Amino acid sequence: MQKMNTQKSSLSKKLGMTLSKLNQPSVVVAL
Repeated sequence: MQKMNTQKSSLSKKLGMTLSKLNQPSVVVAL
């Protein structure tokens, strides 16, 4: 369970970084 949580957090971190790079709130809505 903890492994999944760690994977999830790292994934969301990557997502957040990508979104901040794009700087497009519409992308968040699409997801």
